[in-house]
Amino acid sequence: MAGRIRKMESTLEYPIFVLESKLTELQHKLNEIKEWNRIVAPHESNKAMADVRTDTTKLEEDIKNTKSAISVLHNHGAAKNSA
Repeated sequence: MAGRIRKMESTLEYPIFVLESKLTELQHKLNEIKEWNRIVAPHESNKAMADVRTDTTKLEEDIKNTKSAISVLHNHGAAKNSA
């Protein structure tokens, strides 16, 4: 396993792997917030709901940026391999 990780670190696979792991974590958090919204939100204050909307917006932006970074790394790797 350590050898595989060292090999991944020397290529773009490792940063892509890390970003994909982060993406999965962010999507999981977003799904938890959406579930909370569905179940608990009707009973919460306006302030709490504003905080949740802020959190949701930030997570959605983080997800978008992470997907973009993964795409850039994939494209860079493809260009590097074709050169």
